[in-house]
Amino acid sequence: MNQRNIAIKPAMELAGQNLINMLHPDFDYLPSFLIAVDHDYKADRQFFFMTHNIGRWVDAMYRLEAATGFAAPEMIQEAMFCHIKAFCDNPDDLFLRPLDKLPYGEGDLFCFHSLREHLAAFCMLGKVKKNQWALERAHRMLVKLESLLLPRDEWVAEQRVWDIEKTKRYMHLGLKKIHPGWNLNLQGSEGRLIEPLIWYYELTGDVLALNLADRFARFHLDYSTSPDGAFYGGSLAGHNHSYMGTIRGLLAYGRFSGQHEYVDAVAKTYQAAFPTIITPSGYCTHDLDKEMGGDISSAGDVAQIALWLGMYHGYTDYLDDVQRIVVSRLLPCQITASPPLQPKDPERKPRQAYLPDGRLAFFDYPENMEHIIIGALGGIYGHPYGAKWSVVDVTASALHSLVDVYNHVAHETGNEIRVYFHFDYDTDFVKISSEHSEDGEIATLTIEPKVRKNLGVRIPGWVPGDSLRVTVNGNTTTAKVSQYLVVNANDLPGRVQLKYVRPMRKSVERVDGIDYELTWRGDEVVGICPNTGFYPFYTSTSGCDG
Repeated sequence: MNQRNIAIKPAMELAGQNLINMLHPDFDYLPSFLIAVDHDYKADRQFFFMTHNIGRWVDAMYRLEAATGFAAPEMIQEAMFCHIKAFCDNPDDLFLRPLDKLPYGEGDLFCFHSLREHLAAFCMLGKVKKNQWALERAHRMLVKLESLLLPRDEWVAEQRVWDIEKTKRYMHLGLKKIHPGWNLNLQGSEGRLIEPLIWYYELTGDVLALNLADRFARFHLDYSTSPDGAFYGGSLAGHNHSYMGTIRGLLAYGRFSGQHEYVDAVAKTYQAAFPTIITPSGYCTHDLDKEMGGDISSAGDVAQIALWLGMYHGYTDYLDDVQRIVVSRLLPCQITASPPLQPKDPERKPRQAYLPDGRLAFFDYPENMEHIIIGALGGIYGHPYGAKWSVVDVTASALHSLVDVYNHVAHETGNEIRVYFHFDYDTDFVKISSEHSEDGEIATLTIEPKVRKNLGVRIPGWVPGDSLRVTVNGNTTTAKVSQYLVVNANDLPGRVQLKYVRPMRKSVERVDGIDYELTWRGDEVVGICPNTGFYPFYTSTSGCDG
C-alpha cells in the first residue's frame, strides 16, 4: 500500500526558497511585497512596504537556518545587511526608509507597525549571526522609543503611545499632521512589540527592554483581554495579526516573568474568544471585523499560542489544535504548483502608483512568475479555502510559526525522549517517520530513538483508543496508553511503531453566508464542497458540483 509522509521540513525549506525568489534584483534584492494573480492567471509583481518586509525576511530566514541549515546565498545575506544599515542611518535611530535612496510617498515616512519586525531582525542577527552591531543598534532604537512615549493617561485617548511629533524626521520635514499609514495605533505598534522585547532582553540583559515589555504588557492585560476571556472588541477590532501578536506577547511575558495572571488571561481568551475568530479548519480573517480576506499569519499565531499553552502551561489538550492547524491550514495553504502566468500588461511596461495608505508602489512583470510564487504560504487569500497569493509578509510570518512547531516535534531531557507531534523528524537523538495510507484511513508513526532513554509519545485526543496498535522492536506491546505511550529505556534504542485509525467525519463551516461541508480524516481536512478551482487548499469532495 502506498504511503504519504507527513512532514514540515520540506514545506519550510520550500517557503524559504520562495522568500529568496521574491527578492527584487532591480532594487538590490530588497523584498517585493507580493505577486498578485487574478482568476484569469494574469499577474504582476508589486514592490512596496520594504520597511516592514526586511525585518520579516531576516527573522524568518535566520530562524529557518538555525532549525534546518537552509540558508540564503551569502551575497543575498550581505545585501540584506547593507539594507538594514541603510535603513538605520538616520538621526532618529529608528528603522526608517532612506529618503535619499528610494522614492517615497507620505505613507512611507514612518512605520511604527513594523517595530516588531525591526527588533526581531536585530535579535536574529545577534542570536544566529552573532552580530554585535545589530544588538547595539537595537538598544539605540529602544532608547529612542522610550523618549517618544506619551504619558500613560493619553494612550487610550490618542489610540497610540508614541509622540511622533518629537522625531527629528517629523520636525525636519516640517510635517503638520499624522498620516494613518504610519500605523501608530495600539496593538498595531507596541502591543505586538512585547514579544521581541523579551527576546532582546534574554539575549542581552538590557533592562530597558524588560521595562518597556512590562509597561506594554500591564496596559494590554487590562485593555486587550477581558476577565471572562471574551473578545475585547471595541474600536481596536482591526488587524487580526496585531491582535494575535499582542496576545502572544502577553503569554510570552507571563511565562518569562512567572506572573500567572498573564497566562490565565491568555488561556481564557483562547477558550472563549478564539473560537469566534478561527474555524476548526484554521480559517481566520485579516481584519477582525470582516468575514472574508483569509490570513495565514493569524492562523500561525493561534498554532503558536496553543503550542505554548500546551508545552509550558499544562493545557496539553491544545497540542491537538497545533497539529490540526498545521495539517489542515498551514501546509495546504502552500503554493506547490501553478499554471503559466501572463503579465497583466502584455507590454510588460513597469509603472508606479500611490496606494490608498500613501505608500509608493512599483509594479512590474518578471518572467516565470509561476515559478517565483512556488513555496509561498497562502498570502491574504481571497477565498476561505483557496485563492492563494505569494505575499512575503505572510509567508515569512507563517514560516516563523512552522519553525516553532518543528522545533517542538520532539524533545530530549536528561532521562527521556518525548515526542509531541506526529511529523517526520530526524535529529541526533531520534528519527521519526509519520505516514498515512493512500486512502488516508491508517496512520503509522515509526520512532527510532538513537539513545537509551525512556520514550514518551503523545497520542492525539481524537485517536480511537481501540484502534491503536503498538509494537516495540517488532513485538506487540500491551502497555497501557492514555495521553502518552511510555516505552522503557531497557527496550531502546530500537524501533517503536504505532498504528491507528484516522476516522472519517464531516463538518460544516459557514463563511460569508455560504455553508462549506468539510470531510476530515482524523485532524486533517481531505475534501470540501463547494470548492474553488483557483489555487484551492483542498480537493473537492467526490460528486461535488461546487
